[in-house]
Amino acid sequence: MGEQSAGSMFGIQHAESTAHTWGIRGFGFVVMFLGITLCLQAMDVWGLVLPAGMALVATLCAIAAAWMTYRPLVAWSLLGVAAVGAAFALYRLIISGRGG
Repeated sequence: MGEQSAGSMFGIQHAESTAHTWGIRGFGFVVMFLGITLCLQAMDVWGLVLPAGMALVATLCAIAAAWMTYRPLVAWSLLGVAAVGAAFALYRLIISGRGG
């Protein structure tokens, strides 16, 4: 409302667009996480031992693949976090005696 400069209006629109985009990304992450979790529930060992952890690893890998072209640093960071999560999951699986 009122009189504003063009730069001010573009700034406001940019902030709204950024918030909207992150909201969609957050919703997509939750939906993908739940979908992968449900898929992993059907598997014998992985679904029973660490369904949420493996779903998170798979979700991070999918997001990293989508970001690889536009934001490689973000993508590689997500893959690093996924690798650490997968290593932790394998460690827990081996320690529990169900891995071999």
